[in-house]
Amino acid sequence: MVAGFLGVVVFFVISGFLITSLLLSEWRGARRLDLRAFWLRRARRLLPAVFALVFALAAASVLFMHDEVASLRGNALAALGYVTNWYLIFDHQSYFESWSRPSLLRHLWSLAIEEQYYLVWPLFLALVLPRLRASFVVLLITVAAIASSILMAWLYDPGADSSRVYYGTDTRAAALLVGSALAFVWSSGRAQAVIRRTRVGATDIAGLACLAAIAYLCVTLSDTSAFLYRGGFLLAAILASVVILAVSRPGSRFAGLLGRQPLRWMGLRSYSIYLWHWPVVALTRPGVDASLDGPALLAVQIGATFALAEVSYRLVETPFRRGLAGRLLVRLRAWRAEGWLPRLRTAGAGAGAFAVLTTVVIAVATTPTPSPPSYLAVQSVHITSTARSVVSPVRIPLSTGEAVSSVSQENQPPPGSPRGEVSAPGAAPEGASDASRPQAAPPPAAYSPVSGVTVTALGDSVMVGAAQELVYAIPGAEVDAAVGRQAQTMLGIVSQRSASGALGDTVVIQVGNNGTFSGSQFDAMMEALADRRLVVFLNVKVPRDWEAGNNAVIANGVARYANTALVDWHAASVDRPELFWSDGIHLRPEGVHLYVALITAVLAAHAPTPTPSPTPPPPPTGTPEPVPTPPPTPDITPTPEPPAAPRPPPTPPSTPVPTRPPTVTPSPKH
Repeated sequence: MVAGFLGVVVFFVISGFLITSLLLSEWRGARRLDLRAFWLRRARRLLPAVFALVFALAAASVLFMHDEVASLRGNALAALGYVTNWYLIFDHQSYFESWSRPSLLRHLWSLAIEEQYYLVWPLFLALVLPRLRASFVVLLITVAAIASSILMAWLYDPGADSSRVYYGTDTRAAALLVGSALAFVWSSGRAQAVIRRTRVGATDIAGLACLAAIAYLCVTLSDTSAFLYRGGFLLAAILASVVILAVSRPGSRFAGLLGRQPLRWMGLRSYSIYLWHWPVVALTRPGVDASLDGPALLAVQIGATFALAEVSYRLVETPFRRGLAGRLLVRLRAWRAEGWLPRLRTAGAGAGAFAVLTTVVIAVATTPTPSPPSYLAVQSVHITSTARSVVSPVRIPLSTGEAVSSVSQENQPPPGSPRGEVSAPGAAPEGASDASRPQAAPPPAAYSPVSGVTVTALGDSVMVGAAQELVYAIPGAEVDAAVGRQAQTMLGIVSQRSASGALGDTVVIQVGNNGTFSGSQFDAMMEALADRRLVVFLNVKVPRDWEAGNNAVIANGVARYANTALVDWHAASVDRPELFWSDGIHLRPEGVHLYVALITAVLAAHAPTPTPSPTPPPPPTGTPEPVPTPPPTPDITPTPEPPAAPRPPPTPPSTPVPTRPPTVTPSPKH
């Protein structure tokens, strides 16, 4: 399903319904709530499996995935503290932008919201149940759910990254509150009487219809659909509550259908399936970690998830739910009385066997085949080239947390070598052979020559992957690109650079991969770029619901401004999956070559016409041109020699006059 994340909404509703039902049952029986006992039950139910997951992933990272250690450290602490959602928000980890491997514990954001709800909700009920009627409490819950949905709609910006809205406890509480309100309604005798008077077939049909509606939303919506943030999540929660009512009714045939195998088996292990499914998916990215793709890879992922969930359910969940923690405490006290050494040997052997088994399983699961290019780890790049050599500093924050403050890139490799890779510490393991590196396909025989212009290229993660090739192909080009760059951010960069004079006479812009790009934003960019000789826009090829709208905005804008040109990247790449990595957005080496070839072709086609050198003006009309006089012809007639003069008489000898020896100037020593 394209929008399977709506399952989170369903689980929120179920959790709110079950927890509130348990608390209401305890209140009606004892007229009090034992909060300490409630929180201990929740901890016994949820904590052991999370600890096992974090321990296993930490061990795997230390042993096999060293690049994950730095990012896992913060995520693991957040997971154990049940604040993953807020950690992701403040650490600016996007839910929507997938460039390098996402956090292996990212999915625990939803569990964090549930645990935060479990901490606050019993306190609220303990406060209001003795003082307010149930109907008034339901009214308060309803108002709170609507307020949460309004806050979500208010914070949602279709032109920006919506991770804050998606992860926030305040914006996602509506589904939990809907489930809690349903528990109040179901627990009232009057509501149950009304439901019992309704025919079983009618409630079953209503439940099936609402389940079908949820499935329809899953198929037709994506996680970036504006409808979801403007009431869609609340609608899904209401539909889920109707399904729960239909299943909860005594005698429901719908409930009998959902209670059959294998659904019952999956339901009992749903928590462990939830915990393990995301690490399996994140470690088996098609074309990056695994050579499989499509249904074959999906089957492997489902099988691995179910196998790990079964191990977690049998060895962790079930024993702790049946009091393993208490028995361990009693046994530790007994060991202390009997002596530690024999027991520690037995425990150490068991722990060692478990560690070996975990290590082997994870080692097999994380063997990379094949590796992606190293630029998949680059988050941003700022490069300037001069005469096909990158000479200015390159700032490259790596995904591992290591940052290269300045790297001088010179002597770019010749055509045909994988220049898409950014050379930086940590980009490739030492001793890696050339055979282990991904080889780029040969580039075009020659990119269109670009001369006589200064080019500034601004873009997002797609341009990050092509940055090295761009500065190779365009002498003097400057590339400023970053992962996750939104249209509003790009507008700010364009305006700031224009005001400070930090733009070439030709500007290349790609924007719209990460969110919507509006006509007003296009116009604002062109207002800032009105004095540029040429502005080249690339449209987008992105499997998101904003693709068509953004491309229409770009096409319409280019048609309205005389100093613009279009690179139709979408038309050139839409039917060529071999150009992209598995996400369908970011470029393989073949895609980089085509991307750069299209840009250079447009730049060459719009290059300024060279001005011919001036010729001397012709002489004034009517003035005869001077005729050069030829030089006189030399007389080559031989002249007769004059007669020889008589020899003088000999001079008598005289005393010689002494002379000074010549002065010799010494030469400098070499």
